[in-house]
Amino acid sequence: MSQDLSDFETRMLSMIGADWTQLRDLASDTRLAVDYLVLSGLVERAQDDAQTWLNEWRLTGPGIVRSLETSAPALDIPLTRKTLT
Repeated sequence: MSQDLSDFETRMLSMIGADWTQLRDLASDTRLAVDYLVLSGLVERAQDDAQTWLNEWRLTGPGIVRSLETSAPALDIPLTRKTLT
């Protein structure tokens, strides 16, 4: 799946952290954006012990990198491989 994200999907990516982030009562367009991020492998959704899906998401490794890449210009952080290791 393409890693080209819309502005809205990029904003949603920035709202989800490396720790579980609870998102309740998502509007349909917001839910579609989050689902796209999951399908893109940038975000994962939590399940409880009974394998029931929870309304919690967190960034995957590639999602963290992508989030840093999209926020780096605003923060004026030069991103290099050394920065991420």
